[in-house]
Amino acid sequence: MWFVFTFDFYSFNTKKQIEVFTHQGKEFDTQNIIRVIITYLSGVIYYILSLLVLIKYHKKIKEHFSDIEKINFNWLLYFIIWNFLIWIFILCNQETIAYGLISFFIFWIGFFGFRQTDVFFEKNNYLNHQMIVNAQEVTIENFGNETDLEDKHKNRLLSEEDSKIIEEKLLEYLTIHKPYLNPELTLQQLAENIDVHSNVLSYVINTTLGKNFYDLINEYRIEEFINLYQNSYDKYTILALALDSGFNSKSAFNRNFKKIKGITPSEFIAKANIQASFSSIS
Repeated sequence: MWFVFTFDFYSFNTKKQIEVFTHQGKEFDTQNIIRVIITYLSGVIYYILSLLVLIKYHKKIKEHFSDIEKINFNWLLYFIIWNFLIWIFILCNQETIAYGLISFFIFWIGFFGFRQTDVFFEKNNYLNHQMIVNAQEVTIENFGNETDLEDKHKNRLLSEEDSKIIEEKLLEYLTIHKPYLNPELTLQQLAENIDVHSNVLSYVINTTLGKNFYDLINEYRIEEFINLYQNSYDKYTILALALDSGFNSKSAFNRNFKKIKGITPSEFIAKANIQASFSSIS
């Protein structure tokens, strides 16, 4: 775009171009103003769009992973902010400061980037697997032989009957095989286990069950914890039971328990003990 506004300059001979530089672009005042405006606007627009994309990915994480403790996009937010600062210093002709920030930035982004190995190197991660799709663009292929949907085509929504078939298949597998006990279970892995396309499974979970993959799996983990606690509360610690239920950390367990049950694990246990005491008395 800048070339369009300076086309006249590039059409000049070398002597004329040197003359323009000598007079600091006196004949191109309007073009210089436009260049400055475009430069500032492009930077602002770029960083706004970057933040919007980051927010979109952040919302999508729970549709593909059952454990998000190690998946943290804060470093990408810092990346955008840091890049913005470098851009500001360059615009203010503070090249020395900008180059110093760039040098530090290279080491910083490498360190935080490699900490997010679950995002970059997990072979089934959603960034590399094209798993981010609109519900209206779901792919209806690879359901598996049991559903007998070979006549379906791409980009067509599931019928209520088809959704019900996949829902029953999913819930049966979760109940019998308990894949949620794997702390690092992903949507892709679960889809492969029940022979259903991951995009379709995500669609069914979101529309038929009315929740995302993350919440679905952690609901099962919470119920597993409650079952384990009721059968062995006096033998193991709460953390041990939480880990046996598929949680990777105490913080994830506490957060999900409060979200799903509306009370903390400690409050739940205290309430359960009181009820047990009344039962034993009666």
